[in-house]
Amino acid sequence: MARILIVEDMAIIALDLQDTVEELGHEVVGVASSVDDALAKIEEIAPAPDVVMLDANLRGLSAAPVAESLRGRAIPFVICSGYGDEILQSVGTDEPRLAKPFGKSQLEQEIAKLTASPAASRPHSVKR
Repeated sequence: MARILIVEDMAIIALDLQDTVEELGHEVVGVASSVDDALAKIEEIAPAPDVVMLDANLRGLSAAPVAESLRGRAIPFVICSGYGDEILQSVGTDEPRLAKPFGKSQLEQEIAKLTASPAASRPHSVKR
């Protein structure tokens, strides 16, 4: 079971994603709807989430600061977005992506990949 933070500004999508993550047997440790809210939750949640589901655009702002914070803490994340490559490039180039709308099986596969990666075995108490 993975501990997952959802960063999504559209409430209906966040609720649907939360339900799906929980149906897959994982724990949702928080939901953030803005860049500031996400940055605060990344600092507050202890131990750190195993995976973050990150929307590329949060209330009209790029999620790049959130992605940078996650990289600095070695927290794996997947960029979930309906936007094209140009906008996604500002958030991350090496991170996995799920194009909205995505299915339950795609989400399950991405969580499995991220929790199996070397970064997923990092100490959860590391803060920078």
